[in-house]
Amino acid sequence: MTQAVGSIPGFAVPLQPYGMSGAIFPRSRWNPGSELVWRWRNTMYKRFGRDTVSIIPFISGSPAVITSNINASLQILSSDKGPFGRTHTSGKNGLRYWGTNVVVANGDQWRKQRRIVGSTFSQKLYELVWQESIQLYHEMVTGEGYDDKKLVDVFTAQKLTFKFAFYVIGRCGFGFPFKWTEDVAIESLKAQGTRVSYTEAMRYYIDNILLLSFPNFILNLPFTRYVYMVSVVIGTACNIYRFKDLKASIAVLREFMHKKIMEKEEELILGQQPENDILCALIQANQAQKDTKLKLDYSELISNVFIMLFSGHETTAHTLAGALACLARHPDVQNELAEQITAVVGTDRDPTFDDYPKLNKVHAGFYEALRMFPSAHIIMREAMQDCILEVPDAPIPLHKGVQVVVDVVGIYRNPCYFDDPETYRPSRWYDVTNESETIAGFGLGPRSCLGRKLAITESVCFLTMVLRDWKVEPLTKAGQSVDEWFEEVSKCTAFLTLGVGNVPVRLVRRR
Repeated sequence: MTQAVGSIPGFAVPLQPYGMSGAIFPRSRWNPGSELVWRWRNTMYKRFGRDTVSIIPFISGSPAVITSNINASLQILSSDKGPFGRTHTSGKNGLRYWGTNVVVANGDQWRKQRRIVGSTFSQKLYELVWQESIQLYHEMVTGEGYDDKKLVDVFTAQKLTFKFAFYVIGRCGFGFPFKWTEDVAIESLKAQGTRVSYTEAMRYYIDNILLLSFPNFILNLPFTRYVYMVSVVIGTACNIYRFKDLKASIAVLREFMHKKIMEKEEELILGQQPENDILCALIQANQAQKDTKLKLDYSELISNVFIMLFSGHETTAHTLAGALACLARHPDVQNELAEQITAVVGTDRDPTFDDYPKLNKVHAGFYEALRMFPSAHIIMREAMQDCILEVPDAPIPLHKGVQVVVDVVGIYRNPCYFDDPETYRPSRWYDVTNESETIAGFGLGPRSCLGRKLAITESVCFLTMVLRDWKVEPLTKAGQSVDEWFEEVSKCTAFLTLGVGNVPVRLVRRR
């Protein structure tokens, strides 16, 4: 098997970490699973003195090459027509569940979808995102009861960041009137005695997405209790006992997406003025291709709606939680960002979209949190033919079928690109443009994230509002130091995305 990866040094493991077997068995020293690049971030490349290594499973799975070299990564991701194509991993099955979309498509299918979906992102959309983020922040402060408080303990920052990011994409993406204090459930499901909100549905779906890799007949078996017992024995990453919740969540998401598509299509047919949201733009762009082979069918349309719901909030929410943790640990950096916010915005008004490019230090604080905890932690490809991967040490001949993993965690902690990589230092990003390839957390090459500017816009707005009004401090346990607090926060989990552990913070009003 080592010949398949050019006999480069690396690790022998029982199970392919990014295959089905590596995902369902419990994490351990011998099975790092999907958390491999995070768990081994400080040792994987140092051990062999190189930034590209191999993973050779000796029980189950195909061999793999993992690289933290930017040039090699750009070669891997440079073209959909090259020797490296998208791999079909177990986690991606959940992203294919609704149909083909811009994330999972290959070749001409991807180019078709990219053309239509990419056209939905515009300057008007980013202005809308900024406005809705401001409004939602105020709703959050009022809805959580922070208005008259000088000090607030937030035991789980993710409860705020996930709801905020999901509601921003819900409002700006689909024109849905989410209110902070109203976690709306689907009426038809309530009538059946099931109350699952949109946000709960998305959370259930993501947490149990591995179940969609099993054949449908297994998911529909009535022996749930026995399946649960087996899941405990093998330590599966998903809570198989929650089949009912997963099915209810799928029903919620399906009805939500179908309803919104029908509403928008009817509005356009009636000649109503289209809104600036993504869904309107997507339907218009698709209808413009109705007599061509570029038109998306209904499953492709609804699948892309789901992808924008999922990727439009999951990665942003994780990074915002990480940013709050980093800023809480580094009050000197936090004060520097707050000073710029005061200088640009003042204290008697909300920031406008015209302020956005002037807040370069807030941008940098977000980019540095993304570097420390990249939510899109890996990018996977597969050698579609025998080929050569050019790396600094020596070219690596790869056999067809070898998995090729771009390690974004490794790139961001590679001392060749970032000095003192373990230190949170936003100043390293002060002179970096939003489009720089060094911001690898949004992907590299032509398939980089379409929603990049949308995510940056809402994140900069959120951090600006929070730091304008509050000091963010670690909420430590009795006898716990700040370093111990941050070490606990840094216990990340990873599957489709990487996220920090629970982030408890204290908000202290600045004025």
